[in-house]
Amino acid sequence: MSKITERGRSSYSSTTHVSVKPASRDTASAKVHFAGVVITHAKLSKSVVKQQLAASGSAMKRLRPALLERGVKLRIAAGVPLYHADPSNPSRVVRKLKGKERIGTFVNGKFKPI
Repeated sequence: MSKITERGRSSYSSTTHVSVKPASRDTASAKVHFAGVVITHAKLSKSVVKQQLAASGSAMKRLRPALLERGVKLRIAAGVPLYHADPSNPSRVVRKLKGKERIGTFVNGKFKPI
């Protein structure tokens, strides 16, 4: 079991320190630095590192096809409108609902056709 503690940012420091402390004080520790954050954690054994690298490699192989595919697939439920900016006038929006497009604006959070 590990204990997580955090020392917050002070007015003179832009670094956040996070410590993940093992239950045993006899365990060696290591530090990871990234984006102004320092994480101190129990040092991992070589076998655990090897196992985690294999797991991340396996995850990347499964993710690769999705990363190589362009665009975003939207699965819109029936009756749910889809909005986008009007290309001829950025102050207006286009609502597509049930196969029909309407141009309008939002007034008090509600779509108002023009």
